[in-house]
Amino acid sequence: MSTLRVMKITPRTGQQIQLASGTALGLSTSAFGGIKGTPVQMTYNRTDTRTSINAPNDGQNEITQTAIAITPKFDGSLIVLKWMVSGEVHQDVGFRIYKNGTLWKSTTQTNQRWGVYVNGYYDRNQSSTMSNWYINAFDTETEAGVENTYSLAVGTTNTSSYNFYLNRTQGSGGQNSYENGATIMTAMEITR
Repeated sequence: MSTLRVMKITPRTGQQIQLASGTALGLSTSAFGGIKGTPVQMTYNRTDTRTSINAPNDGQNEITQTAIAITPKFDGSLIVLKWMVSGEVHQDVGFRIYKNGTLWKSTTQTNQRWGVYVNGYYDRNQSSTMSNWYINAFDTETEAGVENTYSLAVGTTNTSSYNFYLNRTQGSGGQNSYENGATIMTAMEITR
């Protein structure tokens, strides 16, 4: 087998390199990995499930419907996580982030119940009006070939216990003036 190494290939005409029929051009898995900031892959998920999840006052419960998985192709890649969450919740409930089934992201200022990554809204209507939360997080502790699953969790920030209503209002799972929604999750790998 022969090996051809070049720094730059310039086509004779046009803007594309033409390969003869029956030939192939192979690129190694690191062909694009050496360029910092290059998007490598993106996964996405969507849930329309309407449900409620208890938000306890002594921890948090995972919202399994918000899970998104990605298997990095390169060690140390930046994983950009985004959620657009629809639902309704009491203002004393907060979101936290799980990685592979364990608590991963909350505030770094405290490990008490009032420490959250994103808090609920104070909207004074906990019956018929949903809200949307746009949640972003970043992970750099990644290993090539090892799948990571990220999801949201909810917990109460006081001594009470409330429910989080995913893709629905508190008052109804769907009827006039009681909206339903969708929740979208994405995970993108970017080389660093």
